[in-house]
Amino acid sequence: MDDSILTERIRSLVGSHFNYLGKTWLLIEVLADEGKLVLADAAENVAIQVDQYGQPLRRAPETCLIPLLDADSGAYSEELFEILANKL
Repeated sequence: MDDSILTERIRSLVGSHFNYLGKTWLLIEVLADEGKLVLADAAENVAIQVDQYGQPLRRAPETCLIPLLDADSGAYSEELFEILANKL
């Protein structure tokens, strides 16, 4: 499957909930240029985000980045398969 087709199919899942690492996550963005998915904690457990200098900036939901491709092999990542297999 062409990567652009996969990206568009995954982009259609934005707003969906997934179980990953024992938590419920919300898919909030597909970063196609970077090859990553952005998940936010659906339980809205907030974390303190820091700026580029390490200073506390604001409270925001915890986020998680999931790679679309495995860095070594270039194949679809195991994390991606796990996310897609655990859609709620």
